[in-house]
Amino acid sequence: MSVERASRPKGLVRNYLLNAAGAGLPVVVTLFVLPIYISKIGADRYGMLSLIWVLVGYVGFLDFGLSRASANALSRLASAGPDERVPVLLSSFYLNLALGVAGAVIIYVAGHVVLLHSELVGAQFKSEIIEALPWVALMLPLNMLAGVGTGALESRERFLESNIFSTVNGVLGQVLPLCGALIFGPALSVLVLATFLSRTFTAFCVLSYVHYTERPISFRTYGKSHAKALLGYGAWVSVTSVISPLLDTADQLIIGKLLGPSAVAHYSVPMNMATRSQILAFALAKTVFPRLSNLADVDAKALASRATVTLSYGFALVCVPAILLSRPFLSLWLGEEFARFSAPIAPFLIFGAWINGVAFIPFTFLQSRGRPDLTAKVHIYEIVPFLVSVWLFSEWLGLVGAALAWTLRVTIDFLALLAVGKIDRSIWCKLTPSTSIMVASCLTTMFVGDSNTSAVLFALLFGAVLAGSALAWDKQFRALLLARVPVVRSG
Repeated sequence: MSVERASRPKGLVRNYLLNAAGAGLPVVVTLFVLPIYISKIGADRYGMLSLIWVLVGYVGFLDFGLSRASANALSRLASAGPDERVPVLLSSFYLNLALGVAGAVIIYVAGHVVLLHSELVGAQFKSEIIEALPWVALMLPLNMLAGVGTGALESRERFLESNIFSTVNGVLGQVLPLCGALIFGPALSVLVLATFLSRTFTAFCVLSYVHYTERPISFRTYGKSHAKALLGYGAWVSVTSVISPLLDTADQLIIGKLLGPSAVAHYSVPMNMATRSQILAFALAKTVFPRLSNLADVDAKALASRATVTLSYGFALVCVPAILLSRPFLSLWLGEEFARFSAPIAPFLIFGAWINGVAFIPFTFLQSRGRPDLTAKVHIYEIVPFLVSVWLFSEWLGLVGAALAWTLRVTIDFLALLAVGKIDRSIWCKLTPSTSIMVASCLTTMFVGDSNTSAVLFALLFGAVLAGSALAWDKQFRALLLARVPVVRSG
């Protein structure tokens, strides 16, 4: 098939930068406002607010993956007219509305049970939470409907608009509650209401813009066949959404059981550092998802293969220096005593985060081809072996063992996704240079020791070798820099 001119690297680079910026800016704002929040409302009240967001986030799996399902279905209809796109869009809208209302009821009831009838909430916060719970519950259907709108925008690769809305939502959702606390006081009801108002505003903007771009829209349009297909796809996405938090947190729970709370802190800090860097990989996966959904199978595999290899180099350019500089950074940031326990495991966790980040592309490829069942089954098969390996490795090797178990799990996950997706077999050879440099950087940390000078010199050396290898061996990397060669050639 012929590939649209939009398939050029210049378009991918632009979309990728937009997605990375859209995801990164709210994180920067968080770093800025977090100390102000804690100083103005107190650590205890901020902890209660965090618990509320955890509750909303976890019950969010009730959307049955419909946002992802609608984005996939609409991406396949990127060039179609309203008569084909609108039935899919409205089917997803009505399903999300129904499930969102059901989820809101669950949040309201569960909130009373979990937050009010447990030791998680102090007596001084119970009245505030009672006032805040209705707004907390209403935020779920609001978020789900906004997710449908965002999926519609991304299906046409309107990443500029979608990232403007998501950035406004992320920034306004942090700044407006803080302003409310400064003006009306730090009560949880004030904070949550301000957050609800900010999300109402951005959801209204997203849905209004989608209504404008997808017009004409008849709200009587609804297709049972579309609803069935969306639910079938989304149900498997939900399985992954439920299992992923278990795989992400089980190691820390086991560490707490076997090694104690302090060990969890020494493990979670470098783990959070490593996983936060995956924002770069997530942005690329988000960028290529609609294009992978819209291409023929052969072209989609070609794009997935190239994106995987290029991401392996690009993400390694971040991870290689992070591995070699992890010890001096932790020592400077948290002190020598903390770094004495965390620094030995940081290289393993960063290496695992690199593999896991590169795996976002084959994961996205499978979901784009309408096979979320395969990604869910891979995760299901990983649960028991991972839990057993974390327990045994932690008993044998302590925190290093836990880090090795996690890294082993994400490595097997990556290999399984590549195999199941049947992506170009030559990809194994193409990944060898970046993988070898990553392994070499991990081994080098064993010899650098506490020498900050040596760590910096090796970081520069390995970074230069990696960049040279990318330019020499990866045509797509050069193409992305030059923005001249098509990502997927006409076939």
